[in-house]
Amino acid sequence: MNGKHLILDCYGISGDSVNDKDRIFSFLENLVSQIGMEIFYGPVVKPCYDKWNEGISGFVMITTSHISIHIWPEKEYLSFDCYSCKDFSENIVIDKVRKEFQPEEILVQSIIREMNYTRKNDEFWLAK
Repeated sequence: MNGKHLILDCYGISGDSVNDKDRIFSFLENLVSQIGMEIFYGPVVKPCYDKWNEGISGFVMITTSHISIHIWPEKEYLSFDCYSCKDFSENIVIDKVRKEFQPEEILVQSIIREMNYTRKNDEFWLAK
């Protein structure tokens, strides 16, 4: 079984969603179904008021892993992760992020995380 981990670093973000907890909540909730996943828990969206780290973070657990977003409006920066053991369209995710947050630039990383293990006597072992 393999997992896909899509990581987006978005620079020069703007738009109404940058500071709006309700819109971020809706974005996460809608994205899950748009990429063919199911919500396991959430979404949860909370502001952070720590000096030098003020922003908004959101998280939704999906049945196959998670989606998270962290936004620093004053720095016009957003970090986004979508990790799932079920395949999904990276292009749909990127398009939805681009439409909602209007970044000037997106750095995209996609990692395939391999899970090479076997089960032996109710314990997991790395396959050789």
